[in-house]
Formats: sequence, C-alpha cells, structure tokens
Amino acid sequence: MQEFAGKYSRHSVWLFALGAVALGLGSAVALQGMGPKVTSAVYAAIVGAFGFASTFATRARTRGAVGAFLLAATIAAVAYYVVVSYVFKTVTTGMTDAISGGAAHEAGAQAGSFFGKFFGAFAAVVAFLETSIVGIGGAIVGSRVKATQAPDARVALAS
Repeated sequence: MQEFAGKYSRHSVWLFALGAVALGLGSAVALQGMGPKVTSAVYAAIVGAFGFASTFATRARTRGAVGAFLLAATIAAVAYYVVVSYVFKTVTTGMTDAISGGAAHEAGAQAGSFFGKFFGAFAAVVAFLETSIVGIGGAIVGSRVKATQAPDARVALAS
C-alpha cells in the first residue's frame, strides 16, 4: 500500500472528488430497484473510498480535499435537486391530467411544481450532507493513514 501513498499530484484531488460524485450518482441509478438504503450505502461507500484515496494517493493536503469535496457535494446537491424536482413535477402533472381528463392541468402543474421544489430541496440537502461528511471523513482518514504508512509523504506535502 505504501507504493500508492502520495503518488499523484495534489491537483488530482479534484478528480477523486468529482469522480466520486459521478460514480456515486451512476451507481444510484443502476441500483435504484434495490431500495434507498442500499443505494445510499453504496453511494456513501464510493464517496468514502474516493475521499480516502484523494489524500492517501495524492500529495494533496486535507484542506484541499475538504474544498474539493465541498464543491463536489454542491454539484451532487444541484444534480439531485434538478432530477427530483423534474420527476415530481412531471409525475404529478401527468397523474392529475390522467385522473381529471386534462381539466385540472394548471392545478396539477402548480402542485407538481410545489412538490418538486420541496422534495428536490430535501434531496439536495441530504445529498450535500452525505457527500460532504463522508467524503471529508474519508479524506481525513486517508491523510492520517498516509502519514503513518509513508513518513516521506509528509515531506512531499510541505513542498
């Protein structure tokens, strides 16, 4: 494991953070039939592993990883907001049209917009918290393990 400690540039931390979100969102879509607990656990495991690798395998400092994972968490939150709000708005409007025969289209669109924004904001907060807490936690652990595994990596961090 020592051969990977501090091997990559400190700028690679951004690839780990953004890759964690991309792979995590992809896994959530792929595992959607497994239920929310499984998809959340897999997402957290991916983000945590990438958080660990972001400081262990790079010469990045912990504060660089914190910044990268806060930005990645913001991107994840925006993505979840857009997807959830769109789905709720579309489904609510479609169901209202189906039940009312199109007579209550405006009311359905208004209700769908409200529910979409509400549940989209809820999903965004959860995505931001999960991504930032797990990613930053993984980065802190990765930094500490690297300091114990490869003492020469601390010298590389100072430069």
